[in-house]
Amino acid sequence: TNNINHEIKTPVHVIQACLETLENNGEALPLDTQKQLLSTAYDNVKRLSALLADLSVITRISDAPEKIESSEVNVTDIIHKVADEMKVFPPEKQLRIHIDVPENVKIRGNESLVESIFRNLMVNSFNYSGGRDVTVKLKDTTPDYYVFTFSDNGVGVAPEHLPRLFERFYRIDAGRSRTMGGTGLGLAIVKNAVSFHQGDITVRNREGGGLEFEFSLAK
Repeated sequence: TNNINHEIKTPVHVIQACLETLENNGEALPLDTQKQLLSTAYDNVKRLSALLADLSVITRISDAPEKIESSEVNVTDIIHKVADEMKVFPPEKQLRIHIDVPENVKIRGNESLVESIFRNLMVNSFNYSGGRDVTVKLKDTTPDYYVFTFSDNGVGVAPEHLPRLFERFYRIDAGRSRTMGGTGLGLAIVKNAVSFHQGDITVRNREGGGLEFEFSLAK
């Protein structure tokens, strides 16, 4: 609760400070300064909006999973959809996304939550991995589960951080996370969404560099 309060109060205080400065001294400030204050306030409005949206997802999974609708979900289609969404970034910054998943891998689940798994993993790699290549692979299939891996070719993380990566608001570099627009909830959403689909998720450093997430989704 304290973490949530802190994360919400921080952008609210910034927005309030910017608007108070404009209200009290706006006419005396140079136009560039006024624009900068408005831009800072707007950035923090977007950050607060993203934070509230992520909190809503986690709360929905944790508090009322029985109210979340389930249907047939084509996981392959979702992976390609999310990969296409990542193409909005400039070509020189885009991830090279390699998909090794057969067509029509389907589960019984919630489409929005399955999307959130792959979207948050890709956004996390884009923002923090330091690499350009990610690979999504169907590693194994059992009578009850599909097992996926998601890996990048970045720098990985120090071993002491690995057990805490799925904690809410845990940031290895808090300043960079906020600069990149992160809410600190992306990987927590991934873990909760995997759990909703009766699966497990682990993360490790790859020998060749980067992180590898392995997770299962019930059929």
